[in-house]
Amino acid sequence: MLVDLSTGTFLLVVKPSLIRAFSALVLAIWLPLCAQAQNIPGVFGPTVDAGDHEFEVRLGLAPDQVGDWTSEARLHYQRALDDRLRLRGVIQVLAVPDSALVLEHVQLELLWQTVERTPDGYESALRFDLRTLREGDRPDRLRLNWIHHWQLSNTWRLRVIDLFAHEVGSAADDGVTLGMRSSLIRRFDSGLQLGLENFSRYGNTDQVLGRFNEQRHSLGPMARGPLVGNWDWYTGVQLGLSDLTDDQAWQFRLVRTF
Repeated sequence: MLVDLSTGTFLLVVKPSLIRAFSALVLAIWLPLCAQAQNIPGVFGPTVDAGDHEFEVRLGLAPDQVGDWTSEARLHYQRALDDRLRLRGVIQVLAVPDSALVLEHVQLELLWQTVERTPDGYESALRFDLRTLREGDRPDRLRLNWIHHWQLSNTWRLRVIDLFAHEVGSAADDGVTLGMRSSLIRRFDSGLQLGLENFSRYGNTDQVLGRFNEQRHSLGPMARGPLVGNWDWYTGVQLGLSDLTDDQAWQFRLVRTF
């Protein structure tokens, strides 16, 4: 940390060598955990870049209701169709103590960037999801995600995602399940990103949505940075704010862009 004597302000300087060292430490801690390694959503953005294609691995870890640690692993591959549309395929598996891996779901996503960056830094998109082959013969799920992004400055950004999900098929619930995700993130010149993320699930419109502690709300810090080549890492923890939410849920990702 440096002090600018002319202004009396503090400047945080993060060197690339420190980024690599921290990345190695994150991997050393997380990879053993992921041998047992829930809850691995993201606060995704609206931007589509023509020619983009990306591969990502996510690993999550959370305690269950009896105190055992359950884990999830997710793989996704995405490819831009043009400068407004992007397709993504997702496979997610679940591991529980004393049990084999279980396919939790397969998901197909189509993202349509409806508003490109405006002069005041706003972007928006709609993402349409189909989740199928869900574990336990659960019904398929359709979800609409309305994504808002504000570039507050060269270094700060704010994202809010409104979620509207509906089950289809036998044993499906009526109504629409409402949710929201948000993040406030600071990016440094080195590529390191630090911030806070929030995940909320309010309930189903066919039922009484309930009070705060009858819903699912969590908040926690995140960090993301460059690893080697075109690889990035991400790690974060969500801390439960309401009675129905896990006390803590950890997540780690490796992202490869092409």
